[in-house]
Amino acid sequence: MQPSTTPPGNPESHTPPGAVPAALPADETERLAELHEADIVDTEAEEIFDRVVQLASQIAGTPIALVSLVDEDRQWFKAAVGLEAPQTPRDEAFCSHAILDPGSIFEVEDATLDPRFATNPLVLGEPFVRFYAGVPLVTTSGRALGTLCVIDHVPRQLDDGQKRALESLALLVAGQLDLRILATRHTHASSGLARAESEVSTLSQFFTIFQSAAVGIVMLDGDGTILKANPTYAQLVGIGPGDIQGHNVLEFTHADEVDLTVAALEEMASGRMQHWRFEKRYVRVDGQVIWVSVSSSCVVDETTSRSVVISLIHDITEQVAQRDALAHSATHDPLTGVANRALLESRLQAVDRRAGRPNHCVALLYLDVDGFKGVNDTYGHNLGDRLLQDIAFRIQGALRPEDLVARLGGDEFVVLCEVGSSDEALLVGRRLQDAMAEPFVLDRSQLAISCSVGVAVDAMGEVASMDLLARADRAMYRAKHAHRGDVVLDRQDDQGTLTGSG
Repeated sequence: MQPSTTPPGNPESHTPPGAVPAALPADETERLAELHEADIVDTEAEEIFDRVVQLASQIAGTPIALVSLVDEDRQWFKAAVGLEAPQTPRDEAFCSHAILDPGSIFEVEDATLDPRFATNPLVLGEPFVRFYAGVPLVTTSGRALGTLCVIDHVPRQLDDGQKRALESLALLVAGQLDLRILATRHTHASSGLARAESEVSTLSQFFTIFQSAAVGIVMLDGDGTILKANPTYAQLVGIGPGDIQGHNVLEFTHADEVDLTVAALEEMASGRMQHWRFEKRYVRVDGQVIWVSVSSSCVVDETTSRSVVISLIHDITEQVAQRDALAHSATHDPLTGVANRALLESRLQAVDRRAGRPNHCVALLYLDVDGFKGVNDTYGHNLGDRLLQDIAFRIQGALRPEDLVARLGGDEFVVLCEVGSSDEALLVGRRLQDAMAEPFVLDRSQLAISCSVGVAVDAMGEVASMDLLARADRAMYRAKHAHRGDVVLDRQDDQGTLTGSG
């Protein structure tokens, strides 16, 4: 494969393209002898290897997966997903580096940042390798003949579950290599007997992997009935391994995602869709809701000629929680938990897009806590922070669930809501003041707190949302300077002059 133009997002390199060859393994002569004994290089495709790379691609979530055998001057692919080339020069092969340490996975998170690969033609050109992970295919003699590897076009990492699953698949491939080497060494055995031994061993190894895999594996009929499931899947849904067969996967699917699951099963059973991957919620038998990643493929059972769906199920509850926490922290105030300025501005832009709808008034209320600086000066910032948390809680309690509360900083809060009229917006402002009427009790101190509220309303969709915020801010300052604890409506008449009322 020769390098082609650099794709968008792939860093330009000022170093001339060129591979950095890996050192030769210490047992290279014996390793090559075993590879030739296996008599597998340049052979036709075989289903067991094809299925392995399909599963590897699904487990890792990568577009490319390979069974690569490292020969004297090339790496040759016994099976491949996402790559058409049958081989590449050994000097360019990531797998040449991976086989140097047979006992561990070789992982490159971003090839463009690794001096061994940054100028490699396979990085600068097709297939534009950014991420690589290779599990050495180690025979019983301890020699690595190649790798089971996965490749992506973007930087990334494998999690522990994905690594364990790929290691299990690599054991299956290595077992096939051992069988071939054994068959070559025992030429006195008939070819029929050798094939039988190979099939029995393959089935035995596959069953071992199926039973011990760290990810859930389930075989489904076209309607979702479970034909077979491994112990990890049974544990995932909370049913004993001996009782899982005959249940339907829809029993464990969250109600909001049943229709999507049924549609996908129908598409796969009909042959219109070969693969399916997405995130969904499972409901365990104990009622606990978990998030799972589902990777499914439709295959034909050779004994019955019917379609069977094989799914790999990975528990991603923790990852989803972390992802949601990050998203929440990006749009919410860390002290009070209400929205921050970024989320407020996003909602205001949505208001602009909905502007002009019939019977649609947008109200923006700007709140400032009266005398908050004195609280900080008298009681300290820790108590002041707790007061802000209690104020935010009371504001939320005085509003509807669909109304947005945001903290702009310090002691300033904003409420964005839809109302029927300016009078209704004023009522919202007074309701917020009523929520502050009861003294706040903090560290045995009772604090009487009021807030000044400025209100701006757009009934016609003619005011830009950020202008609405400025008007509410202006009204709040008028309320504070006129009489603390007041509610003032900022309203433009036909001549553009401003009038206020409380």
